Amino acid sequence: MNGLFTLEKAIEERNEASKPIYQRDVLTNSGYQSINQVMADYYCLPMDSFPSANYLDYLFETTATDSFLAKNPPNVVFVLMESFGGYYLNFHSSKLNLLGSLEKHIHEDFLFTNFLSSTQGTIYSLENILINKDYPLISSSNRRFESFQSSIAYPYSNAGYQTIFITGGKLGWRNLVDFLPHQYFKEAYGEETIVKNNPNAITNTWGVYDEYLFEEIFNRLASHPTSPQLICALTTSNHTPYELPDHYQPYSIEISDSLRNQLLANKDIAKQNFTAYQYANDCLGNFLTKLKASKYGANTIVAVSGDHNSYALFPHNNGKIKEQDNHIVPFFLFIPENYKKGLHINKNRYGSHKDIFPTLINLSLSNSTYFSLGNNLLDVSKPDSLFYGINGDFYFGDASLSRSTLDKMVKARSVLNTYYFALP
Repeated sequence: MNGLFTLEKAIEERNEASKPIYQRDVLTNSGYQSINQVMADYYCLPMDSFPSANYLDYLFETTATDSFLAKNPPNVVFVLMESFGGYYLNFHSSKLNLLGSLEKHIHEDFLFTNFLSSTQGTIYSLENILINKDYPLISSSNRRFESFQSSIAYPYSNAGYQTIFITGGKLGWRNLVDFLPHQYFKEAYGEETIVKNNPNAITNTWGVYDEYLFEEIFNRLASHPTSPQLICALTTSNHTPYELPDHYQPYSIEISDSLRNQLLANKDIAKQNFTAYQYANDCLGNFLTKLKASKYGANTIVAVSGDHNSYALFPHNNGKIKEQDNHIVPFFLFIPENYKKGLHINKNRYGSHKDIFPTLINLSLSNSTYFSLGNNLLDVSKPDSLFYGINGDFYFGDASLSRSTLDKMVKARSVLNTYYFALP
């Protein structure tokens, strides 16, 4: 990347985002005759399965009525980790320790590894998760001041939750300061407020170090114990130039000769990158340890994924690494014991960012309506074969799901997504 190339891409994105898209054109351009035909392909059902004239009746689902959840709504913490790629996990060992204190939690809780980020860029993945919007971005257009009921904060806000977004970076980044308050987040803040709340917080090029972001999340839980909270957070530390606080004592980072031969970068850069990845995971692990030891561990669900893979060290897209490994990110889930009842947990299920909040909403909310173009990964009623993940033009699914069916479902989902955000 250089200045001229970046400017060119920025102009392309701005022009693309500013083009008006109309619902009638979405159907015409996609080759569908009606929105019911799209839904039939997406849900793999006959067209007469959709008698309602309003397609939104099917895109908005309702969670089961659950008296326990109604009386005991849990806190929900979702963390989107910078460059938390899944491919790196293949190289974790005692000598090349990439997990730090997170390792024990991975063994104690649930880690889905057949899981894709939605895109290969932070803001694109973030927007995809927060309002279920595929490319192009809304946050970079004038529509960022609109409110969308596809927002993941919408059902939580309706259920009486405090809805908070916290970034370790600056809230002005990518227009988040404009965008988030309109998406049912009652509070949104970043580096400046975290430093104000914690004078000991140390900053770097991108914002506060991850340990202070996690400390802020814990303090939010502790300072609002009587009302349930949805806290969405974005980390920043695992990013070039890989700065770490002076007081951090890394676990072992030994790069074998065989691994070094696979890397694009020299050994010094590789060590910095691996250590930054370790640091971010160690901060997450320390947060989980502290949370579980506290009274909030019994009623706080924690979900974590990566915004995209890390592209600094391995030669992606050259045929030496599987296509899926270019896009795999972990999806980690901590569920307190009282909230595990009646779940089907198959950590081998396929998924991607689109499935995170359908899973969390069904775990945490009783009789709540939410926008869904994804799957509840813990759904006991749906066969494993119908789960799949999407990253841009790449997608994968269970081997028992035929490619033609998967192609049809993915295309229909894309059309439904575009149609929902298009102008009437």
